[in-house]
Amino acid sequence: HGRTVPAAESIWIAAIGAGVPPIGVREGVTVTAAQLAATIASLVGEDYSIASPKAAPPLPDIGNVKR
Repeated sequence: HGRTVPAAESIWIAAIGAGVPPIGVREGVTVTAAQLAATIASLVGEDYSIASPKAAPPLPDIGNVKR
């Protein structure tokens, strides 16, 4: 999709499971697609910044789950 598709600039992610806080729909938080890899890595207990030090950080509250 592109500029002609409404809300094409928006992305979404849903996370559910043990250790993932029930924070609901987030509003007023700036999120980029670059944060998704670090967030997913964090959710499975990995630190993405070790493999890719210049990568964006995980999403706040979702991607910093302590195990």
